[in-house]
This record gives sequence, structure tokens and C-alpha cells, in this order.
Amino acid sequence: MRHTFEGMGEGAAEFMRQMSLGSARTWGIQARQILQLRERYDTQDLDRALAHAAAYGALTRSAVERILDAKAKPRSLDEYVVEDTARRLEQTLGECRTEPRDLTEYDRLPLAIRAPEKPWPLDEPDPPTPNKNSSDSEDTSDSSD
Repeated sequence: MRHTFEGMGEGAAEFMRQMSLGSARTWGIQARQILQLRERYDTQDLDRALAHAAAYGALTRSAVERILDAKAKPRSLDEYVVEDTARRLEQTLGECRTEPRDLTEYDRLPLAIRAPEKPWPLDEPDPPTPNKNSSDSEDTSDSSD
């Protein structure tokens, strides 16, 4: 639980340090209840509120909640889910970002379709194209006799 508070910021870490000086039975319950406040408030707002509470020795969930009610705006469930998902992705994937590749790598792939090595000469006529006027149905109509 101490690790979670430290991950929230310096204010939360100091709050946890002060709170943990008391009875484990008392601060354990308070700490869990304070962590539940992250569902309704932004983590940065909670960190600031915990720093404020620690500065004045107000080490209870109700004191922290009063500070949040006075100074922070509650967030929607969507905002909480987005922040939690981003945090989990960062923990899982780390800071590694996909870098763009050199496009010639794709040319070296075995199934890559390559352009003709020699371009069509400009002084020769265009390559022949299929005749659009003829159709397959005309060719096969005489063969039915």
C-alpha cells in the first residue's frame, strides 16, 4: 500500500509516512478508504490534498475528503477509466515507442512486388492494352453450333 501512495506523488508519500507512524490497524483502514477517493478525484488533486492534510496533521479520510470537496472538482467515471488504462499500459509496455522504419526494408521482403528495373523507354509507343470493344461472350457465341 505504501508503494501505491508513493506512486501518486510526493504529497501522498509524505502523508503515508506520517500516517504509518500510528497504529497499523488504524492507518490501514484509513489508507484503503483514501485510495478509493481516486475513483472520484484526479490523482494529482488527491496528491495535493494529501500534501495539504499532511502539512496540518489531518491524517484521516474525512479530513482529506473535506479538502478535496473544497479544492478539487470530482471527475467522471470515464476520466478515471482513461487514467487507469493509460497507467496500466505504461506499466505493461513501458516507455518504448515504435520508431518509423526505413522504407527500403519493405522492398527487401520476399513477397514485395517490385517495379520493373528498366523503365519503359520514352521513344517507344505505349505498351499494348486489351481491346475494350471485344468481349468474351462474342467469342463463345459462335462455338455453340
